[in-house]
Amino acid sequence: MSTPVLVNVSTSPRPSRENNNIALDVPLANDSGDGYLFCMVFSVSSTDAPDYVKTLKDLGLDVKIYVDSSKTIAYAVIDASIDVFRTYCENSSHIFLSDKEKLKSYCTSHGVEIGHNQREVPIDPYDLIQLHYVKGSDAGESVYWRPEGLQHPFRELLKYELCRNIIESKPAGGGQNLKIARYIRTKKILGFFPLHNPSVFESLYKNWIKKIRVNQALLHQIKVHFYAYSLAF
Repeated sequence: MSTPVLVNVSTSPRPSRENNNIALDVPLANDSGDGYLFCMVFSVSSTDAPDYVKTLKDLGLDVKIYVDSSKTIAYAVIDASIDVFRTYCENSSHIFLSDKEKLKSYCTSHGVEIGHNQREVPIDPYDLIQLHYVKGSDAGESVYWRPEGLQHPFRELLKYELCRNIIESKPAGGGQNLKIARYIRTKKILGFFPLHNPSVFESLYKNWIKKIRVNQALLHQIKVHFYAYSLAF
């Protein structure tokens, strides 16, 4: 099995932090300009690290490896494409909140009616419907709720949750799945944590830190961004 290439990030335009020999300065941007979702830390001398990296790549994840300036600690930054999320959700039990108006329109156009006695149950049943993800269905992805302006239902927080689940899932070709919490306890992995999304972080900085007044939409964005950190092990 080939050893993953360890790329020294000392050539990065971002300087090393003072009093720290780590030349990796997160957040890192991936090829699409967004941030990588997670970072796994391990010793460069680890004999298990090549297997971990291979497993991540077998799962279809985008993985890049960096080392610190002392060349003793390696960092694997991890991301997943939207197509990887689509495939995973189609084959898992994950459910999505439906888009109320889009689902109602789809049901009406297909002659489906959901009975509702508003005097007995004031809540609109369409507010409570959740759907399994079906890739390539005739309804399309429009029936799944997403924030305004997003072209797919995989919103920021959901991407963190799904990526973590994918990381610990079994590769389709067989083999052991990664057991992150166990590997951290046994020191096979030195750390595992989510990364900031640079574009979201910059937006929050400009709209939250630089402004005193906030609105509910902004508070929701802040909650989504920082709640992702509870997904770390």
